[in-house]
Amino acid sequence: MVHYGYEPFEDGSRVALNLATSYAIVKVGEKKNNYSTCIWLTPKMAETIIGPITELFKRITINKIKNS
Repeated sequence: MVHYGYEPFEDGSRVALNLATSYAIVKVGEKKNNYSTCIWLTPKMAETIIGPITELFKRITINKIKNS
């Protein structure tokens, strides 16, 4: 039987093992990159998004206290 235009692997062929190993290495690399990117971007997100929102909330709260 032929799938997607490829012939079946020969007995004792290491092609399937090589493909599985390559796939696993790429997936582990992607996960590592994903985690390191998240950790690297955490301070940046805090500075650019969370910080201004917090400051805005503080200003609104202080203005409400002063006006009361």
